[in-house]
Parts: sequence; C-alpha cells; structure tokens
Amino acid sequence: MNDNLNKKLNEFIDGNLNEKELENLNEIILNDADALEKLKGLKTVNRILRNLEAESVSDNFTQKVMNEIRNKKTNQLKSNNYFFHGIVFAFVAGILLFTGYAFYLGNGKSSQIFSASIFKNISEKFVQYLSVFNIGAFSHTFTIIAGSLSLILLVTFYFIVSAHRAFMKKINQSVQ
Repeated sequence: MNDNLNKKLNEFIDGNLNEKELENLNEIILNDADALEKLKGLKTVNRILRNLEAESVSDNFTQKVMNEIRNKKTNQLKSNNYFFHGIVFAFVAGILLFTGYAFYLGNGKSSQIFSASIFKNISEKFVQYLSVFNIGAFSHTFTIIAGSLSLILLVTFYFIVSAHRAFMKKINQSVQ
C-alpha cells in the first residue's frame, strides 16, 4: 500500500489523477495523517524544484562531451592493441620455430635455410631439447604432419587477424 500511496501522491502532484482516483486519495489523506504529511513534503519538494533556475551550458556542450568520450575510447583501444600484438608475435614465432624444426627433421640434418651459424645453433639446441621427449618419428611422416600443422596454424592466424580487423573497424565506426 505504501508504494501505491507514493505513486498516487506523485500522480496527484503532477495532475494525472482522474476524478475517481482523486476522491479515493482525498479519503485516504483525510483518514491518514502520515499520508497528509507525505503529500505536504512532496508538494514542498515540487515547489522548490520548480523554482530552481536551469543551469545554462555552452552551445557546443554536447559536442565537447562526445569528443571527450571518443578520445577516451580511442585511447582505450590503443592500449588494448598491445595485448593483441603480443599474441600475434608469439603465434608467428611459434609457427616459424615449428616450421624450421620440420625442415630440420625433413632433411635429416641442417638444411640450407639454417646455414648461418646462429640458426644452426638454435635449431640444434631445439632438437636436443625435444629429443628428451623421445620422439621416434623423425621421419618423412613427421615432416608432413609438422608442415600440415604449420599450414593450419597459418590459416587460423589469417582468420584471427581478419576477425580482429573487422571488429576494430566496427568499433571505430561506432565511435565516430
């Protein structure tokens, strides 16, 4: 009843009650001192609010607010891109290592791609590290599997980057 009474009192102050509702509210106010006090308080608040002067703002206030929101979103998007770039870098590095390892195993020794001593050292350390896991399939089959997985990873990478670009484009369009 209390919520209903508050609603009816507010509708009375706004002038939204029909005759029957107005009669019911008058009866409640005559019989309930608390309802009368609430009505007086609401009328006082309404009178004070109506007498307040509206604050004036500059003509381009809305434009300034929208520019500020746009700048904050743009800065936030830039900071989120570092995370994505880190993931992309790790993904590409993994693909390169995996593909290099497949080439190394495919030839049974260091191939021409790894002729530089630094690449030779890295690939030999990588092979020594993986030989701990006792991978017995250092054969042509393993090379085919490794190459296939590399291709799958590259295609997946392409779709991830495409989806990210489309997402960023959609966000930039919504900001503008």
